[in-house]
Amino acid sequence: MKKLTQGRKKIPVECIEDANRLQVCFSKRRKGLVKKAFELSVLCGAQVALIVFSPAGKPYTYGHTSVDAVLDRFLLSYSGDVEAEAVAASQQTDLSELLRQEEELIKARDAEARRGKELQAEVRAAGVWIDGDMRHWELPELEAALNALERVQAEAAMRAHEIFAQDAMMQQTSAPARRTRVTRPPAVMKRWPWTPR
Repeated sequence: MKKLTQGRKKIPVECIEDANRLQVCFSKRRKGLVKKAFELSVLCGAQVALIVFSPAGKPYTYGHTSVDAVLDRFLLSYSGDVEAEAVAASQQTDLSELLRQEEELIKARDAEARRGKELQAEVRAAGVWIDGDMRHWELPELEAALNALERVQAEAAMRAHEIFAQDAMMQQTSAPARRTRVTRPPAVMKRWPWTPR
């Protein structure tokens, strides 16, 4: 069986003549070069400065910590300024710590966002709504909301009855000789004003 493709083969390194292909190749390779420079600075703790001119003459720069800081360090190293090196090393350490803290904060923010979405899903699954805009709700959603409100109303009435009963007991024990009138909790509404009849 004859092979249909040529497979992987080494492409000769030579100048690209077509202007469109040249621009595409430059933009892809430039991104890869910046990525490698960043990896080198993070993995090895190196200070990296990268200056690239496009075929059109436009300059692109990348620097870790910054291009100016790296160039200043380079120029000062020839003048023998040890104090500037110490300052640059201190700044690099501070920057590394800040980048680490930023990464932790981003992870924490993302975790909290995921947790918030999970809680909203749980609230919706439990039949509770968050926003009060019911104009777009369908009949099953409205009925579920009405049932939830009726449950809340019944629980509130029971709790109010318990509180009134406790209050009555307290009044009876505090003044046994005197008869006090116990007020009853307000009657529970049987229908909500918006309940269809």
